[in-house]
Amino acid sequence: MSSIKVDNMLAELAKLRETQNEMDGRAKTFEAIFKATKEYQEYQHACNEKNVVVSEIANLENDIRQVAIEDYNSRENPTKDYGGVQIKIFTTLDYNEQDAVRYCLDHQHANLLKLNKSGFEKVAKELRPDFVTIKEEPRAQIAGDISEYLDILAR
Repeated sequence: MSSIKVDNMLAELAKLRETQNEMDGRAKTFEAIFKATKEYQEYQHACNEKNVVVSEIANLENDIRQVAIEDYNSRENPTKDYGGVQIKIFTTLDYNEQDAVRYCLDHQHANLLKLNKSGFEKVAKELRPDFVTIKEEPRAQIAGDISEYLDILAR
């Protein structure tokens, strides 16, 4: 059982999907033609050279940071300014996550803990706690192949 409105909408969607497939084919053809050109080969070569330089930059930047921090740590009276490099001090925390959860629960800081929603929902479906309402909700799923509806547009 289907409605005329849904059938017409499916026909329109089928036509758009057909058009998209045709456009994908055209784009792949043009891409193949372009990739066969000298210009594309030059473009690829330029991209490869650029990627090498980008990688070299990243490696050198990391090396500079590491050497500057080593120098900073080795000095009795370290400077935080090395011209083009500044040393910034950040406060970091190192802790065991289970200890942190236990602390939050023991000291009434449960609001700091984030709910694993998907995990909770799996458990809630089985345990059915009083505060959870379980309901069924209809959702429409459109078939991948709806080409049979194309003839509706021809009518």
